[in-house]
Amino acid sequence: MAHYASGTRSKCVVELGSGSGLSGLSICKLFTPSSYTFTDHREDILERIRRNISLNGLQGIPSQSVDVMELDWFCSSEQDAERWKDTDVLLAADVLYDPDLFEPFLLTLNVLTANRGSQVAILLAVKIRAEETFRKFQITAESMGWVLEDISAPDAIGKVFPPGCYSHENCHLFSVAFKSSTR
Repeated sequence: MAHYASGTRSKCVVELGSGSGLSGLSICKLFTPSSYTFTDHREDILERIRRNISLNGLQGIPSQSVDVMELDWFCSSEQDAERWKDTDVLLAADVLYDPDLFEPFLLTLNVLTANRGSQVAILLAVKIRAEETFRKFQITAESMGWVLEDISAPDAIGKVFPPGCYSHENCHLFSVAFKSSTR
């Protein structure tokens, strides 16, 4: 992801389903996007992200705006689209573990890209733990008009982590786009 994350430098980035914030913390430290918004749906998770931002010294950097906001995929709205209308990059990492989240996640992508279409780059980092679950996601995405392109660099993980430190088996990075530029 680091190779593609370098494209976030001086960009407005929104991360969907930030969890502990590890992906975003790394991107903010290494590539300095002009703004980075961590999102998740529960207050305890959002508070953990705020704490991790503070522990990593990411608040108060003049050239970078870092924010934490609630975004519930089950009720994303036009307000969310308006809030993030200047987004250049949408990121999501390790969010495809529950099939009940697939449609809400994709509907949220619809909302956040509705008026901007291909102007927003969408990167999805996936650890495929169960082929059947990932195949369900692919089918759901395709049925909703989304195309996934595997842009993984197979040897990249081995360059970041020492051998045996991290199992990068079945780790993929996808570029996600809507099939048609007219919605």
